[in-house]
Amino acid sequence: MTRESKPDQVHVLTGTIKAETGKALLMHCDTIDGNPWEPGQLRGHWIPYSQINKITKPAPGCLTELDSITVKRWILQQKGIV
Repeated sequence: MTRESKPDQVHVLTGTIKAETGKALLMHCDTIDGNPWEPGQLRGHWIPYSQINKITKPAPGCLTELDSITVKRWILQQKGIV
């Protein structure tokens, strides 16, 4: 008998990556899954790389696009975001 694991639930955060370390990045969030960030909600969050599935950055010199990260739901729950 084999056991199948369910894929991790993920969300897409869009905003600006403000800082990076060897283990995490600081994301200033504007949207989550395309929905505007709730007014009054803390927008800057450190997200461990182990909880990030994908990082997308705009092309160099592009001033209109934002960074986006695909993040596991678990870490967002731990931070009270979802």
